[in-house]
Amino acid sequence: MTRKQDTFTNMFTSAILWDVVDQHAEEIAKAMHLPVPLKSLKKGDFFMKKNYPYPTEDQVWVRDEYDREERKYWVHRWSDVNDCRLMKGDAKVFTDMTF
Repeated sequence: MTRKQDTFTNMFTSAILWDVVDQHAEEIAKAMHLPVPLKSLKKGDFFMKKNYPYPTEDQVWVRDEYDREERKYWVHRWSDVNDCRLMKGDAKVFTDMTF
């Protein structure tokens, strides 16, 4: 194999690898305890703003509706429905928890 063919093979292999990573990015992030964007969660999903191994009731949030006027998502604490806030969709949150 020539040097030119070897370079092409490496580029092709890395392109395939990144396609696979892009397709399964959310699953990989959950497995590695990495943050995911808030907009990737469904309405009613639980999340944390920081990565706590065993969160308390006050550290768990619930994703609510999307507000088109504000272009943000409504979220509230699991323990207190009256504690509502707006968060950007690209805010990084953690979903893998034992609660």
